[in-house]
Amino acid sequence: MEAETYKEVDQRILGSLGRPGLIYKSVILLLLFGTLIGVGCWAAQIAVGLGIAGYVHPVYWIIYLSNFIFWIGLGH
Repeated sequence: MEAETYKEVDQRILGSLGRPGLIYKSVILLLLFGTLIGVGCWAAQIAVGLGIAGYVHPVYWIIYLSNFIFWIGLGH
């Protein structure tokens, strides 16, 4: 068995890489669209306040705090 040169290894590895296809571009566009929707919702909530999410006075911020604590605890 003959040892391959670095150039041959590079050519074999880089040969498997190609230009992104239509599916890849569609997924990236879909993710970008979702991110823009999220940023828009966040900006609306900053501009209007937590009432836009349907929260009333006694439970304004505790929903976000409890969700944060839950997911951090789940991650541990």
